[in-house]
This record gives sequence, C-alpha cells and structure tokens, in this order.
Amino acid sequence: PAARRRHAQPRAHAGGDLSAPRRIRHWLLDVEGTLVVDKSYRPLDGVPERLAALRAAGDAIRILTNNTTLTVPGMAATLCEAGLPVKADEIVAGQDLMASMLAERGFPARGPVYTLGAPALGETLRAAGLAPRDLVADAPTADATGPCALVLGYLAAPDAELLASALALLLRPDCLFLALHRNRVFKNAGRLELGLGAWVAALETASGREALITGKPAPAIFHRALASLGAAPGDVAMVGDDPFADLAPARALGLRTVFVLSGKYADASILDALPADARPDHVIPSLAELPDAL
Repeated sequence: PAARRRHAQPRAHAGGDLSAPRRIRHWLLDVEGTLVVDKSYRPLDGVPERLAALRAAGDAIRILTNNTTLTVPGMAATLCEAGLPVKADEIVAGQDLMASMLAERGFPARGPVYTLGAPALGETLRAAGLAPRDLVADAPTADATGPCALVLGYLAAPDAELLASALALLLRPDCLFLALHRNRVFKNAGRLELGLGAWVAALETASGREALITGKPAPAIFHRALASLGAAPGDVAMVGDDPFADLAPARALGLRTVFVLSGKYADASILDALPADARPDHVIPSLAELPDAL
C-alpha cells in the first residue's frame, strides 16, 4: 500500500548502512495491539504462529510493556493462557523500573509511597520491599507533612475527588511524583479511551510539577531491555502499535522500528503527527506479517 511505502524510511546507523533488508535476531514486542487485541488478551490472528516461528529461528524476544493492571508473573501467565508462551524473565516492565527508581531515591525509609492505580502496581512495589499505601484506602490526613512519593498507574475511572487527593500530595514540597507512562490513548472493547497521559498532564498542570516516567517512552526502559538482550541498538527491532510511546523513542536510540496497524491506529496517517526522522522504518498490518528481513 502507498501509505506503507511512504512511511518506510531506510536510514544509516553508527554501525553502518542498514538500509538493505537483513535478518534481525533481537525483538522488542509491545503487548496490547501487537500481541493481543486489547485488555481482553485475545491473541491477534496469526500472531502466536509468527511468535513461534521467531523462537524456532533462535531469535531473542523481550516483551516491553507499560501495563500496570497485571504483575509481571501475572502477565506471563495470562499470555501463556492466550497461546503466547512468554516467560516472566522475558518481560521488561515499567513497574519494575518504578520500584528500582524509588529504592534509588531512598524509599521507603525516606517516607511513605502512595499508589493510585490497579492493585497489581502495589503488589509489584511490595514485592520489591517498598510497603506502598493505596491512596484511596489509606489517604494521608490533611495536615500530614514530610517526604513522600506518589506513583500513578492505570486509572479506570478517575473522578474529581480522586484527582484532588493526588493533587494534595503533589502540592507538598517534598513529594516525589512518578508515573508509569504518559500514553495518549489505549484501546478497550474496540474503542479508544483516554490514556494515563491525560491524567499525568492534568496533575502536572495543576501542581506545576513534572512527573518522572519509568515506562515507555522513557529511555531507561529501552536501555534495560537492550541490556537484557545483550545486543546493540542497531541489531534490535521494536514492534508496536503506538508510534509515540513505542517507536519514536526506540528510533531515537538507534533501534529498527516497525509500526503495526492492528492496535490503536488502523492506518498510517497518524504518522503525519511525527517529524520525518521520528517515523517508523516499516509499517505492516500485523505482527503476523512481520517479514523475515527488515
């Protein structure tokens, strides 16, 4: 298709010209819209077979996810049940980076860590020894002071009171503000809904404070995935349905990028919102149609 040809832009990397098709052996794969349809975790047609073919060829795979509704072990189990066998140690998640970042900044000894999001987020932080408090069930008193942290994850139905509680924390001068990601939208039951990025932006505007992001598009999660693979950026391809969070940051780091039209966006016109040098190298209908060489 014309749109596919128009947005496939070969480029040179520091390691040499990679414009000619070649065999990529290391893959970073998004989950929703790439492996599965949406939060129903129904696999996309042909994807289990293509994933199996990559593994049979000896390729290394990492699942790169911003998901906060499942723990990493829970996601591995869910994907396996969906016919997509994935091991927990193949999943690189923003949740785990969040725990590391909090520990590096002296929490929980420095102060309480409040979470706003799905229960899985708290489970991940507890497993890392952080003793988080749910902001809904264990909100601080109005006169509470001292260092603290607010961790923002998936919000299914935020209301004014909930956001006001979060804002009250952020107005404390010594509150650290962290968010798993700032995705624009996500797909749920066949429609696009406001992503976490909308609520992060609202709280940033109201508090005058910028959130620290641990998931995509933050470079740290890509660096962790590359370290896990033991591969140079030019030898790795990122495949995802979000050109803003998945692909533009990966391309900026020197990875090959593949945009699939099986998720949030059904055509390539959304790429016109990106500068030419941030657009993906390849556009394909689905991971099921991933070519053998890129």
